[in-house]
Amino acid sequence: LDLNFEISFGGVPTPGRARAFTRKSFHGCLENLYYNGVDVAELAKKHKPQILMMGNVSFSCPQPQTVPVTFLSSRSYLALPANSGEDKVSVTFQFRTWNRAGHLLFGELQRGSGSFVLFLKDGKLKLSVFQPGQSPKNVTAGAGLNDGHWHSVSLSAKWSHMNVVVDDDTAVQPLVAALIDSGDTYYFGGCLDNSSGSGCKSPVGGFQGCLRLITIGDKAVDPISVQQGALGRFRDLQIDSCGITDRCLPSYC
Repeated sequence: LDLNFEISFGGVPTPGRARAFTRKSFHGCLENLYYNGVDVAELAKKHKPQILMMGNVSFSCPQPQTVPVTFLSSRSYLALPANSGEDKVSVTFQFRTWNRAGHLLFGELQRGSGSFVLFLKDGKLKLSVFQPGQSPKNVTAGAGLNDGHWHSVSLSAKWSHMNVVVDDDTAVQPLVAALIDSGDTYYFGGCLDNSSGSGCKSPVGGFQGCLRLITIGDKAVDPISVQQGALGRFRDLQIDSCGITDRCLPSYC
């Protein structure tokens, strides 16, 4: 096997070899592209003859950089301001973890209309809604979500329903209150100590894994601002990288 004859990045250059490689060519950005210590991207930028480029290739990345956040322990948390007083709840994010259980999100509703908690249990996403004078309401969405892959979550509530979507699986929970006002703070990954008086509670322990692409009320959260102390509060987080260990089995290569 002669690996030094030719190596391709992003796709297969010749039709003859495309038959043995049925996947579509890569669409996105690559960086730190080295082969045997040689900076391949730099050679391509200088149009060196040993580098062949095909298709639309540029040397800039127009896609926004994603900044993940790692929750390192069961005591980790990220507290972010909600859009207090809005007549709706709207939160989206992506997560990845190997753990079967963990707290993802807690929020209180204004006007004494209750609270909600979003968490993983047995690898499934569960939403529990607590309202005064009512027994807790629970819905479940998704399965096998602790597979180490990124999963998308969307939580929304307006009027008398709260919806949660994980990937393409939707669950709807009817609410007693006719009006919903979002509270002051959302707690991601875990809660503060009981003595803090935050009201945050969860039926499971803290989340250990990574979050990214957090939006609150359609506004993206900048984790770098969190890191610099300009937004929210946090404990025991690693910001700007996903620090969970990739596992060899099962291999998705």
